[in-house]
Amino acid sequence: MAGIKPARPEPELLGEVGRYHVRRIKKSKDEQVLDIREHVLSDSFEGYTRRGIVLAIPGELDKLRSLLDSVR
Repeated sequence: MAGIKPARPEPELLGEVGRYHVRRIKKSKDEQVLDIREHVLSDSFEGYTRRGIVLAIPGELDKLRSLLDSVR
């Protein structure tokens, strides 16, 4: 059928760092991204903020790991 988009893949929650959630999103069989964004819970809203960090895996993730190791 024309006009019907395939369902978005469900993000996998890998962990929480403070008020931020770290999620893996599989774009395709071979492509995945790491999504880091604030999770808001209030009386009027529950969900993720629009602003966040999205890293392609593995190239950018290796660079992030190296940077984090240098801060220890």
